[in-house]
Amino acid sequence: IISPFLTIWCVTLPILDIISVIIRRIKRKINPFHPDRLHIHHLLMRRGYSNYNTLIVLSVTSIFFNFMGFIIFLTYGLIFSNLLFIILILVYTILTSHLENN
Repeated sequence: IISPFLTIWCVTLPILDIISVIIRRIKRKINPFHPDRLHIHHLLMRRGYSNYNTLIVLSVTSIFFNFMGFIIFLTYGLIFSNLLFIILILVYTILTSHLENN
């Protein structure tokens, strides 16, 4: 049996990206459900990454987050794991905001 909170770490990057985009859209006073090009793959491609390089960067990042979250969950427990996830949301939002503005 797997903890429901551990499953969040299995899809970390998509969750981070969706939450970050929604926060940035609300901050700009744009409908959070309106499509735009604020997702991480668009931001990386705008910076000159090819489709292949974008895929590699996002895949490696996703795998890193998955393993990091799993290890932290097993080592430190549920509360620390969830706290780290919230901190990761904030850091990810700040970093993608920086990518968006440059």
